[in-house]
Amino acid sequence: MSTFVITRYQERMLFGLWQDNRAAMLQWADPGDQILGNIYAGRVKMIVPGLDAAFVDIGLETDCFLSLREAKKIRLTTGELLDRPLKGQDEILVQVSREAVKSKPPEVTAAITLTGRLVVLMAGKYGIGVSARIHDETWRKEAKSALEGLLDARETGWIIRTEAYQEPIEEIAEDARALQADLEKVFKIAPYRSVPSCLHWMDSAWEKELLRIPASEAERIVTDIPEVYEEAREYLTAKRPELLPALSLYQGMPSLAAVYAVGAQLKEATDRKVYLKNGGYLVIEPTEALTVIDVNSGPMSGKRGNAEEFFRRINIEALYEACRQIRLRNLSGIILIDFVNLKSQAEREELFALLSRECAKDPVPTKAVDFTRLGLAEITRKKLYAPLKEQ
Repeated sequence: MSTFVITRYQERMLFGLWQDNRAAMLQWADPGDQILGNIYAGRVKMIVPGLDAAFVDIGLETDCFLSLREAKKIRLTTGELLDRPLKGQDEILVQVSREAVKSKPPEVTAAITLTGRLVVLMAGKYGIGVSARIHDETWRKEAKSALEGLLDARETGWIIRTEAYQEPIEEIAEDARALQADLEKVFKIAPYRSVPSCLHWMDSAWEKELLRIPASEAERIVTDIPEVYEEAREYLTAKRPELLPALSLYQGMPSLAAVYAVGAQLKEATDRKVYLKNGGYLVIEPTEALTVIDVNSGPMSGKRGNAEEFFRRINIEALYEACRQIRLRNLSGIILIDFVNLKSQAEREELFALLSRECAKDPVPTKAVDFTRLGLAEITRKKLYAPLKEQ
C-alpha cells in the first residue's frame, strides 16, 4: 500500500510517501521557506552580457538569476510586453523556476505558468497542447476544441495534462477558466504593488506533491496535524476530489512520526552507504557538478557459484534501489550509476530497459540517457527543490 504522510518531526513539518513500509520520498515543508512557483514584481539590478543574463531583486536576501537567452517575452509590471532590450531598474513580472541550490542563487523566468488539476496555463505562449501520454486522437481533438475559446490577445496558451484524460470536458474548461482568473488577478494588481513584492503564492510543497503524484501512490493520505487535515480536505475538494476518500486524521498513539519510523528513514536518506539485501551496497556521492552512485558487490561476491548470475542480480537490485534513493533524497541534475562487472552489450541493454522504465515512474521529469563510453549509466532529473540533505 502507498501512504502519503504529513507530520511533524523535531519541531519541523515533514511529508513523505511510504510504499511497502519504506519511504519513497521525503521532504521538509517548513512554512514560508519554499518559494518555487511564486510570482513576483521584481526589479532588475544588473545585466551581465557575458552570461546573457540578468539578476533580479524579488525581495530575498540574494538576487535571482534570469536567463535572457530563454526570456523571449518579458512583461513589465504595468502589463505591457517589453519591446526593447532589458535594462537595470526595469520592473518586471517573474516566477521562481528553481530554488537556491548550494552556492547557486534562485532562478526566475519571465515565462509564467500556472498548474491546475487538469491543465497548465502558459502566459506568453499561444496555442493548445495535449500530453504526449494521451494517444486517443478523438479525445485530444475534443479537449483542444473546448479550450479554443479561452485563447486571447494576451497570448495565453494551454497544456492539457495526462490526468485530464476521460474527465468531463466541461471540468477541463472550468479548471482552465480558474487558472485564467488567477493570472488576470496577477496582471490587475501588479501595477499597484510595491517592487519587489510577491503577487501570487503557489500551493505549499505538500499540496504541490498531492497535485503531482498519481492516484495509485495516494491510496491513503494521513496527517496528525488538525489544521493540515482541514487544509488538505479543502485542497483535495477543489483540485483532486478523487483522493478525498483516502484522507484521514490520525489521533492515536504513538505519534505518526513514530509509527512510520521517520527518524530511521531520514537517517537512511542521508547516509553515504545504502546496503542491499543480497550483500551488496551503494555508495552515493553528491558533488557540485553531478551525483555518482557506485554499486559494490560486497564481501559475499567470492562465495557464490555462478559469478555472472550473481553480478546480474546485484546490478538489478542496485538499479531499483538507486532509483528509489534518487527520489527519496531528491537528487537532481546529472546522475551517474557505476554498475558492477558489466561485460556484454546484452547486460547493458537489459539494465537500460529497466532503468528507463523506473525513471518514467518518477513524477519529477527523469530520463535515462544512455551508457557512457566508460560504461556508466547516465540519468538526468529536473531540479526543483534542494536535495533532502540540504533542506
